[in-house]
Amino acid sequence: MHAYLIEGNDTQLIDREIANIADNHKGKTMDLVLHKIEEVKEISNLLKLSSSEHITLILRDIDNLSLEAANALLKTLEEPPKEVTFILIAKSCYSVPPTVLSRCQVIKTQKTKKVDEKALKEFGVFLDSKTSNKLSLTTTFSGRPSAIEFLETSILSAHKLLQEGKGEREKIVNFLTKADATLAAIRANGNVKLQLTNLFIGI
Repeated sequence: MHAYLIEGNDTQLIDREIANIADNHKGKTMDLVLHKIEEVKEISNLLKLSSSEHITLILRDIDNLSLEAANALLKTLEEPPKEVTFILIAKSCYSVPPTVLSRCQVIKTQKTKKVDEKALKEFGVFLDSKTSNKLSLTTTFSGRPSAIEFLETSILSAHKLLQEGKGEREKIVNFLTKADATLAAIRANGNVKLQLTNLFIGI
Protein backbone atom coordinates (compact mmCIF):
# COMPACT_ATOMS: atom_id res chain seq x y z
CA MET A 1 0.00 0.00 0.00
CA HIS A 2 1.43 3.37 -1.02
CA ALA A 3 -1.25 5.59 0.55
CA TYR A 4 -2.64 5.69 4.08
CA LEU A 5 -5.31 7.85 5.68
CA ILE A 6 -5.02 8.32 9.44
CA GLU A 7 -8.31 9.39 10.99
CA GLY A 8 -8.63 11.07 14.38
CA ASN A 9 -8.10 14.09 16.62
CA ASP A 10 -5.47 12.81 19.05
CA THR A 11 -2.13 14.27 17.92
CA GLN A 12 -0.06 11.76 19.90
CA LEU A 13 -1.88 8.76 18.44
CA ILE A 14 -1.63 10.20 14.93
CA ASP A 15 2.11 10.90 15.27
CA ARG A 16 2.63 7.36 16.57
CA GLU A 17 0.92 5.90 13.48
CA ILE A 18 2.96 8.19 11.21
CA ALA A 19 6.18 7.01 12.88
CA ASN A 20 5.15 3.35 12.48
CA ILE A 21 4.62 3.81 8.74
CA ALA A 22 7.69 5.99 8.17
CA ASP A 23 9.93 3.54 10.03
CA ASN A 24 9.20 0.95 7.36
CA HIS A 25 10.78 3.13 4.70
CA LYS A 26 14.21 4.64 4.39
CA GLY A 27 14.59 8.14 2.99
CA LYS A 28 13.28 11.57 3.84
CA THR A 29 9.95 12.80 5.19
CA MET A 30 7.97 15.83 4.04
CA ASP A 31 5.18 17.24 6.24
CA LEU A 32 2.73 19.56 4.48
CA VAL A 33 -0.71 21.14 4.72
CA LEU A 34 -2.52 21.37 1.38
CA HIS A 35 -5.77 23.21 0.73
CA LYS A 36 -5.63 24.65 -2.78
CA ILE A 37 -5.28 22.99 -6.17
CA GLU A 38 -2.14 25.04 -6.88
CA GLU A 39 -0.46 23.56 -3.81
CA VAL A 40 -1.36 20.01 -4.86
CA LYS A 41 -0.05 20.57 -8.38
CA GLU A 42 3.16 22.05 -7.01
CA ILE A 43 3.90 19.05 -4.81
CA SER A 44 2.93 16.66 -7.64
CA ASN A 45 5.43 18.33 -9.97
CA LEU A 46 8.08 18.26 -7.24
CA LEU A 47 7.61 14.52 -6.75
CA LYS A 48 8.04 13.88 -10.47
CA LEU A 49 11.41 15.63 -10.34
CA SER A 50 12.57 13.94 -7.13
CA SER A 51 15.47 11.50 -7.04
CA SER A 52 15.24 7.76 -6.47
CA GLU A 53 15.38 8.33 -2.71
CA HIS A 54 12.18 7.26 -0.97
CA ILE A 55 9.90 10.03 0.30
CA THR A 56 7.22 9.69 2.97
CA LEU A 57 4.80 12.53 2.24
CA ILE A 58 2.55 13.57 5.13
CA LEU A 59 -0.48 15.62 4.06
CA ARG A 60 -2.39 17.13 6.96
CA ASP A 61 -5.84 18.72 7.21
CA ILE A 62 -7.18 16.74 4.25
CA ASP A 63 -10.70 17.47 5.54
CA ASN A 64 -10.37 21.01 4.24
CA LEU A 65 -9.16 20.29 0.72
CA SER A 66 -11.13 22.12 -1.94
CA LEU A 67 -12.94 19.85 -4.41
CA GLU A 68 -10.53 20.85 -7.18
CA ALA A 69 -7.55 20.12 -4.93
CA ALA A 70 -9.01 16.72 -3.97
CA ASN A 71 -9.45 15.81 -7.65
CA ALA A 72 -5.86 16.83 -8.37
CA LEU A 73 -4.63 14.75 -5.45
CA LEU A 74 -6.66 11.79 -6.70
CA LYS A 75 -4.74 11.84 -9.99
CA THR A 76 -1.46 11.64 -8.08
CA LEU A 77 -2.76 8.78 -5.92
CA GLU A 78 -3.97 6.89 -8.99
CA GLU A 79 -0.54 7.13 -10.65
CA PRO A 80 1.81 7.46 -7.68
CA PRO A 81 5.55 7.98 -8.07
CA LYS A 82 7.28 4.69 -7.34
CA GLU A 83 9.35 5.90 -4.37
CA VAL A 84 6.64 7.85 -2.51
CA THR A 85 4.42 6.82 0.38
CA PHE A 86 1.47 9.10 1.12
CA ILE A 87 0.11 9.60 4.63
CA LEU A 88 -3.10 11.65 4.66
CA ILE A 89 -4.42 13.03 7.96
CA ALA A 90 -8.11 13.79 8.54
CA LYS A 91 -10.36 14.27 11.57
CA SER A 92 -13.01 12.12 9.91
CA CYS A 93 -12.73 9.86 6.88
CA TYR A 94 -16.33 10.76 6.04
CA SER A 95 -15.25 14.30 5.15
CA VAL A 96 -12.77 12.95 2.60
CA PRO A 97 -14.08 12.43 -0.97
CA PRO A 98 -14.88 8.72 -1.49
CA THR A 99 -12.68 8.62 -4.59
CA VAL A 100 -9.63 9.69 -2.53
CA LEU A 101 -10.62 7.43 0.36
CA SER A 102 -10.79 4.40 -1.93
CA ARG A 103 -7.09 4.81 -2.74
CA CYS A 104 -6.02 4.70 0.90
CA GLN A 105 -5.70 2.21 3.71
CA VAL A 106 -7.65 3.80 6.57
CA ILE A 107 -6.17 3.76 10.07
CA LYS A 108 -8.58 4.88 12.80
CA THR A 109 -7.19 6.39 16.00
CA GLN A 110 -10.46 7.47 17.67
CA LYS A 111 -11.25 6.04 21.04
CA THR A 112 -14.52 4.15 21.46
CA LYS A 113 -17.31 6.58 22.19
CA LYS A 114 -19.32 6.31 25.39
CA VAL A 115 -22.58 8.02 26.22
CA ASP A 116 -22.73 9.65 29.65
CA GLU A 117 -25.73 10.93 31.59
CA LYS A 118 -25.19 14.47 30.32
CA ALA A 119 -25.37 13.31 26.69
CA LEU A 120 -28.51 11.29 27.44
CA LYS A 121 -30.19 14.29 29.05
CA GLU A 122 -29.23 16.60 26.18
CA PHE A 123 -30.58 14.11 23.65
CA GLY A 124 -33.85 13.82 25.57
CA VAL A 125 -34.26 17.60 25.60
CA PHE A 126 -33.46 17.74 21.88
CA LEU A 127 -35.93 15.01 20.97
CA ASP A 128 -38.76 16.63 22.94
CA SER A 129 -38.08 20.15 21.65
CA LYS A 130 -40.20 21.96 19.07
CA THR A 131 -39.40 21.51 15.40
CA SER A 132 -38.39 25.17 15.14
CA ASN A 133 -35.83 24.68 17.90
CA LYS A 134 -34.46 21.58 16.19
CA LEU A 135 -34.16 23.42 12.88
CA SER A 136 -32.20 26.23 14.52
CA LEU A 137 -29.45 23.67 15.21
CA THR A 138 -28.69 23.32 11.50
CA THR A 139 -26.77 26.62 11.61
CA THR A 140 -24.58 25.56 14.55
CA PHE A 141 -22.60 22.84 12.81
CA SER A 142 -19.19 23.92 11.50
CA GLY A 143 -19.19 21.28 8.77
CA ARG A 144 -19.64 17.62 7.91
CA PRO A 145 -17.48 16.21 10.75
CA SER A 146 -19.43 18.04 13.49
CA ALA A 147 -22.77 16.96 11.99
CA ILE A 148 -21.58 13.35 11.85
CA GLU A 149 -20.40 13.54 15.46
CA PHE A 150 -23.78 14.93 16.54
CA LEU A 151 -25.67 12.15 14.76
CA GLU A 152 -23.39 9.39 16.05
CA THR A 153 -23.75 10.61 19.65
CA SER A 154 -27.52 11.01 19.25
CA ILE A 155 -27.89 7.50 17.82
CA LEU A 156 -25.86 6.00 20.69
CA SER A 157 -28.00 7.95 23.17
CA ALA A 158 -31.20 6.72 21.53
CA HIS A 159 -30.06 3.09 21.72
CA LYS A 160 -29.12 3.49 25.38
CA LEU A 161 -32.53 4.97 26.22
CA LEU A 162 -34.22 2.01 24.53
CA GLN A 163 -32.03 -0.44 26.45
CA GLU A 164 -32.90 1.25 29.74
CA GLY A 165 -36.60 1.47 28.89
CA LYS A 166 -36.65 5.25 29.14
CA GLY A 167 -38.41 7.80 26.96
CA GLU A 168 -41.17 7.31 24.41
CA ARG A 169 -40.26 4.13 22.54
CA GLU A 170 -42.16 4.99 19.35
CA LYS A 171 -40.56 8.42 19.13
CA ILE A 172 -37.06 7.04 19.73
CA VAL A 173 -37.48 4.25 17.17
CA ASN A 174 -38.71 6.79 14.62
CA PHE A 175 -35.66 8.93 15.31
CA LEU A 176 -33.27 5.99 14.91
CA THR A 177 -34.79 4.94 11.59
CA LYS A 178 -34.48 8.44 10.12
CA ALA A 179 -31.16 9.30 11.81
CA ASP A 180 -29.43 6.18 10.43
CA ALA A 181 -30.51 7.13 6.90
CA THR A 182 -29.44 10.75 7.43
CA LEU A 183 -26.02 9.71 8.75
CA ALA A 184 -25.47 7.42 5.75
CA ALA A 185 -26.43 10.23 3.35
CA ILE A 186 -24.09 12.76 5.01
CA ARG A 187 -21.24 10.23 5.04
CA ALA A 188 -21.83 9.82 1.30
CA ASN A 189 -21.26 13.58 0.83
CA GLY A 190 -24.94 14.56 0.89
CA ASN A 191 -25.80 18.19 1.61
CA VAL A 192 -25.43 18.52 5.40
CA LYS A 193 -27.97 21.27 6.02
CA LEU A 194 -30.58 19.70 3.73
CA GLN A 195 -30.22 16.26 5.27
CA LEU A 196 -30.45 17.58 8.83
CA THR A 197 -33.42 19.79 7.95
CA ASN A 198 -35.31 16.82 6.54
CA LEU A 199 -34.44 14.77 9.64
CA PHE A 200 -35.53 17.42 12.12
CA ILE A 201 -38.84 17.99 10.31
CA GLY A 202 -39.48 14.25 10.25
CA ILE A 203 -38.98 13.60 13.95
